[in-house]
Amino acid sequence: MIPHGSGHANGCRIAVARAVFALTCFAAAVAFQGGPRSALGAGELDVAVAGGVRAADYPEIEATLSVIDAVTGRPLQDLTAEGVRISDDAGRARMVSITPSTATPVATGYVLLVDTSALMARTQADGKPYIERAAEALEQFRAGMGREDMARVVAFNNGVESRTNWVGREDPNLVAAIRSLTVSAEPSLLSPALVEAAAIANNPPPGVRSRAVVVVTAIEGKGNEPDLTLGTIKAQLTSTYFTVGVGTAGPGDVRLTEFFDDLAKYTGGGYWAINGPPSPAEQMQRLFGIMRKTWTVRFIADGLPDGKSHRFTVAVESNGRTGEGSQSYEAGALMQVSPVVFRNIAAGEKIGSDRDIEVAVGGTRPWTSTGVDLFLDCEPGRCQPVATAKDRSVQWKLVAGPLDQGDHRLVARLTASDGQREYTDTASLTFVRGGTTFNLGILFLFGGVALVATGATAIAVTRRGAVRSRG
Repeated sequence: MIPHGSGHANGCRIAVARAVFALTCFAAAVAFQGGPRSALGAGELDVAVAGGVRAADYPEIEATLSVIDAVTGRPLQDLTAEGVRISDDAGRARMVSITPSTATPVATGYVLLVDTSALMARTQADGKPYIERAAEALEQFRAGMGREDMARVVAFNNGVESRTNWVGREDPNLVAAIRSLTVSAEPSLLSPALVEAAAIANNPPPGVRSRAVVVVTAIEGKGNEPDLTLGTIKAQLTSTYFTVGVGTAGPGDVRLTEFFDDLAKYTGGGYWAINGPPSPAEQMQRLFGIMRKTWTVRFIADGLPDGKSHRFTVAVESNGRTGEGSQSYEAGALMQVSPVVFRNIAAGEKIGSDRDIEVAVGGTRPWTSTGVDLFLDCEPGRCQPVATAKDRSVQWKLVAGPLDQGDHRLVARLTASDGQREYTDTASLTFVRGGTTFNLGILFLFGGVALVATGATAIAVTRRGAVRSRG
């Protein structure tokens, strides 16, 4: 027997990053079991925020939630908004949505438990020995692993032997262990191998959060194995099991296939058989879909729009099991929560006449008090506002005549208070004063008087010598 803690990780963190499992070298008769693990009972959930937090759309925060069953190492497959509570140190957090995802990697380790008993020397209809079919399946698994995934090859017959430590996809020891699989003359004892595999899976490298056992075994000839019932070993099956059955089950092997079905249902894994030419890749992609399951959570956290770091906590409850995790987000500024809107004027607009302008406070955040100050062509604090209001909007009449041609800038300063803290932020808009100046104006002669067009005004100039005194 192998020592449970004999694996090494070399400090690697496990992340299922791009696991697209292309099982294209064998056919599959698939029966994935998605039912509840009815016999596991209450336990803790391992909850973590994976893949970072996105706060670009503050006050809406988006985070990826990874929820792992602490007993089996299997990601939670069903989660509703009613089972999730979010709070933060600002005192305000409101759930928007929660949706399933597989886009964010989850640190996962796999024990590859492969049958090397005399049963694996049998051949399929195409003449290929079972052990070669098993090696092909494991090679496809290896090729589909992410760069930081970890796996450990364990062979079994009437005993259990570790063929590798915890290694990555490209580790030559993993490649060699798969390619060098050979059959022994020993019988197959499945039950103790399943128990030993769970013990190995539950001693993963640092950083591994989800874990599973992938069993590749003959699905015939084990019907007479003593104690091959779930009831005798289920308390020790503390992992998620996916079984790949090689060969064709005969009439005397019904009990064995029923056992694999029960094992899949009990641990939330899967069972399928391979006995022919290449099979669709999506069957094994579903395995990775189960083990990579995460949840995208969106919530509103607009309590303190101060631009600082705040911590939020996510508490999860599912079927009597609970867990929580926490992470930080960067709060936005006041204008992201309560943006000001310039009305009756647009950025870059050419203004040639007087205009009634309104600046209003948007958003849905309630404030105890608000105030809006409007400045023209200067920064707040360097001049007096042209308009001010202790309300959620301010009105001001823009008089175009005195303005020079070219760009002008309106700056709105918003001050808001929640009764305990006061926040200030600014927003600006640039417009263009249209028309012409005297030097560039077009001169029109009318009745001896020159009119110079200057946008919204006209200047009359007496033409020299056009009017003389009589007498």
